[in-house]
Amino acid sequence: MSKIGRRQSLKGLAGLYSLVAFSPLQSLADTLVNNLVAEATSKHLQNKLSQEPAKRFLHINLSGAPTRWYFDQLLKPFDSDHFVPHPLICTEFTEPDPNNPLLIQTAYKTTKLHGYNFPTLWLNNVPRAGGGSRPMAELLQNLLMIRGCDMKLDGHFVNTLKQVTNNQGDLSTTGLVADRSGLLMPAISMGLCSATQAFRGRLIKKPVEIPYDCENYLDYILSPFYEQPASGNDLVAAEEAAMDAIAQVAVSNHPASGILANERQRTRKLIQKKIRNLNDVYEGLVKKYDDLLTRTHGVKSIRGISDFKYDFPELPLNVKGEVKGTDLEDFLRYYTLRGKVCESKFSEMQNAIVMKKMAQQFAIAEFCLTENLSSSVTISPFAAWSYSDNLFSYPSCKQSEYKVEYDKVSGQSIISRDPVKFKTVTVDVPFDTHLIGFQYEFLFSNYFYLGFSAALLELTDRLKEVKYENKNLFDETVIQIASEFGREPIRDPKKGTSHSPCGGSSSFISGMVKKPMLVGNISTDSKSPVRRGTRGEAAPMESLDSKNMDHRNVLSTVTALVGVDRIVARSAPLVEVKNGEVVGVIESPKNVQRDIS
Repeated sequence: MSKIGRRQSLKGLAGLYSLVAFSPLQSLADTLVNNLVAEATSKHLQNKLSQEPAKRFLHINLSGAPTRWYFDQLLKPFDSDHFVPHPLICTEFTEPDPNNPLLIQTAYKTTKLHGYNFPTLWLNNVPRAGGGSRPMAELLQNLLMIRGCDMKLDGHFVNTLKQVTNNQGDLSTTGLVADRSGLLMPAISMGLCSATQAFRGRLIKKPVEIPYDCENYLDYILSPFYEQPASGNDLVAAEEAAMDAIAQVAVSNHPASGILANERQRTRKLIQKKIRNLNDVYEGLVKKYDDLLTRTHGVKSIRGISDFKYDFPELPLNVKGEVKGTDLEDFLRYYTLRGKVCESKFSEMQNAIVMKKMAQQFAIAEFCLTENLSSSVTISPFAAWSYSDNLFSYPSCKQSEYKVEYDKVSGQSIISRDPVKFKTVTVDVPFDTHLIGFQYEFLFSNYFYLGFSAALLELTDRLKEVKYENKNLFDETVIQIASEFGREPIRDPKKGTSHSPCGGSSSFISGMVKKPMLVGNISTDSKSPVRRGTRGEAAPMESLDSKNMDHRNVLSTVTALVGVDRIVARSAPLVEVKNGEVVGVIESPKNVQRDIS
């Protein structure tokens, strides 16, 4: 395997930067010219590298690790599986108890689809682009789910890196796909995702990175091509500068010179068509995805999720029987934000949700994949600190500012605000599940996955429409849904969930997956008696020498799916691709009963 690096492959190009001296065009040279040279170099070395191009790869990193047992982390996939329930590991709110309106009723319920038991959310419809709706379950037909991944270490940063590489500085799945690209921008990254820092290929060492907080992602990509009033350069001048740089390589002794000389005209057409097309259609794509997300957030009743009213009750509240202070405190914990009680209705929060960044990221991903602009795209649409792009604030107060009085005559407890102590403060709504009460975490997560699924279905529809070298582009694309670890409930409902590094999960969507597939063993209970419940922790697998699956097996699975060399040669993949179809190579998934005595 050749180890030609970027510096070596681009040797002799230093003088080219004098053609594009000011910053935007220098960025153009780095992200366009050098990558085109790398494409030709890759073709020149095709006998040393694989002759087959890699699949298109969209890495979706759910940064912050949202709870996934609502979505694709199956905890009881088969009816015969042993399962230990936990009141905060649930898929549904159930009908309130009329005799105890303070009690939040939950259940882990599933519905059988394609032979597996899926969380209740999958019974719902999602918006369809252009109007109407469609079953969310359409996404299952091409879904491969991996559960029970032991990340070994805790920590957001280190485990986000492990989604694409074994160790920082090693080759990455995103980089290896980019090496085989030969496209205008072999790799693009969007969002707040430290996996970008782990990007490394043999030829392509750095993606085009779009900062999460920039106002317009398209503006950032196209900035090298925009007119610069101070220098008088415009789009045409930028194209000419790029072509001049390529021409110098074409007449040099560079290994790629012959290929670039023959493909110079193709390169000019590619630059003009792709860049100018992007400018024309981008706004429409953003509007399309923004509409899908906005319509999702406007859904008032999601089956099993929000069809029962668990909004904060009107006070004063009369409750049958005696409510003790500890009971009231437990109830209030479900409605906390940053440790403060929030009385706002969830519908009010829905109206404030804005996810323009996610719409922009899906828009860029769709265009770059369908228009053959990039082979390796990384997006990170989930902000760990907030469900919305913009923090929204609501009045809240301390638990100690409520009081309960018991009337022995009527046998009722009266819950009210203490008029002396009561004082509201404005609290930002976060999404860090260490700081959000159980009820809000449950609702926000399910609404996120509903909108996320609508966007994924729209993207896959567009991929299916595109033919690439007489193939369906969806069959030539792998979409990975990754997050740094799993989650587990904290005993105190006001603190939401905690990290579960031994309970990671990852899912893949591709036309090569012909039916829903599940891989990975999990334990049915925790080692600790105080952490009861089936929560997705890894269990040993016979195919892995009775060891837990870890991130290296997932990395090998990614490389098997996209068709590049393994990053960790000794770690076996969990599936293989045979005749264009994904097939399993290990035992069926099991829930393994753990002895906790």
